[in-house]
Amino acid sequence: MSQWQPDFAKACEKKQVRQLMQRVFGDDDVFCHSLFHYFPIPRHLLVIRQDEDIVSMAFVMPAVFHFPGHGDVAATYLYACATAPEFRGQGLMRTLLEKAYNLACQRGEAGIFLLPASPALYLFYENLGFQYFFYHDEYEYLQPVNRHKEEHSRDYSIVPLSGSEYARVRDRWLSERVSVFYPLRHYAFMQAVYASRGDTPFYRVLLKEKEIGIMTMYRRRMSLNVLEWLGHDIDKEQWCAELCRIYQVPGVFVQMPGSQKATALFRQNPAFVLPNKEKGYFAFALD
Repeated sequence: MSQWQPDFAKACEKKQVRQLMQRVFGDDDVFCHSLFHYFPIPRHLLVIRQDEDIVSMAFVMPAVFHFPGHGDVAATYLYACATAPEFRGQGLMRTLLEKAYNLACQRGEAGIFLLPASPALYLFYENLGFQYFFYHDEYEYLQPVNRHKEEHSRDYSIVPLSGSEYARVRDRWLSERVSVFYPLRHYAFMQAVYASRGDTPFYRVLLKEKEIGIMTMYRRRMSLNVLEWLGHDIDKEQWCAELCRIYQVPGVFVQMPGSQKATALFRQNPAFVLPNKEKGYFAFALD
């Protein structure tokens, strides 16, 4: 029996959780406050304590796997998996993830899934029973130095969406693809965090006043990071050039449905049978 006993965190432990998140991930107070508001600690956070101190943690969040033609199945998304540096290598995260997995199986869910924080962690999670299941495509565009402004189209327009509007339209765009659906609070949380920075993450994209897609986007340094593009097939170079013009940046990075790059890993409940062998789509979580 492991010496480490995972348990759900208590509401009075918010300060400890925030300190561990800031120490491991560098998250600020605004981000942590919003996270605790939309995903209350007592129901959504597993921890391990050393005496009275939280030394390892993992948020367990509700999600749904969508299988076209077969319906939706509940699953658990693991977020902010963290162990204090001085306690690493002692099996704490293995114990936490096993607890989360057992809870998901007991509830009859498809299993648990997560997005490793770095490429080096994929092997670690594979050794804990996680498998490759989710993928997406990536496209990177750098604006040519000699490109003239008049080469850009003026027919595109970008309209902000609320989190609830984005969720509704997103489900429609992904209705024919194996993918992850999130509850509305997921989008409300992201919108609150972006709003605290004077921004918004969700947009509808129009071409000649007709919707061609939606995207989740943020600006980082001198480039745009489109965490998710869902829509019709378009001329990606032309579209990214237009984004560069609109936002006055030299480059754009885009993630979209596809099978090019592995993203989130999945540990399947043995009682759950995958309806098909199609790869799942996953682009972003709570970025």
